[in-house]
Amino acid sequence: MKLLIVGAEFTGTTTLANAFHKWKEKEMGCGFTHIHDHFKYPRVSGHPDDTTPEEQKMILALSPKLKEMYSRYSLHYHVQHYRAVDNLDIGLHIEDGVYAPLYFEYGLPGEFFNRREFHFDHIEGLIKEVNSDPVIIVHLKAEPEVLRERMKEHNRENMVMQEQDINEVLRLFEEGVARSTLGPTITLDTSNASIEDSVTEFAEKVQPHLTAQDRERITAHKSKY
Repeated sequence: MKLLIVGAEFTGTTTLANAFHKWKEKEMGCGFTHIHDHFKYPRVSGHPDDTTPEEQKMILALSPKLKEMYSRYSLHYHVQHYRAVDNLDIGLHIEDGVYAPLYFEYGLPGEFFNRREFHFDHIEGLIKEVNSDPVIIVHLKAEPEVLRERMKEHNRENMVMQEQDINEVLRLFEEGVARSTLGPTITLDTSNASIEDSVTEFAEKVQPHLTAQDRERITAHKSKY
């Protein structure tokens, strides 16, 4: 099973990635080896640990050229994980394509590594070269007013999305998901759904897209009980 979870900040991408990991563990007897949640600059998460506030300042202080290189190298590195049986990425190239031109001054229209063009031709092409399984895009949405309330409630340090840009960010994620040709898309609205509700909806919607190996693992795991 290969999942790419995308959505604006505060739609629940990280929370639901962890929930889907537990769901897969319960259904198949094994979760995802890693949850690749490394693309929300500057709050890069995991392997080996999350960026500290000091490290986040260092990332933000990089020039646009170095930010672009940093993100591009990270994206290229993570393509290799699609060779595996399972993979779970959060954001990846779609998220970079939304936030880089808006907030980080790289990947702009007319530039060689234009994030609205380069990724969909190049990064998705590389993924298809190493992978033949469906990459299931899980697109998380929420109403703008819900996102505003969540932003006020949590008030994270170094948030990327700005309140005045919420509608535009939602539109850009919609555009990026529609443009992707990696695989089927599952859409979940987290505006009023609990984590359990979203997992239940995901489990139902993902059924047609399970690989033969996924189904074999589910059967084998259930046979133990």
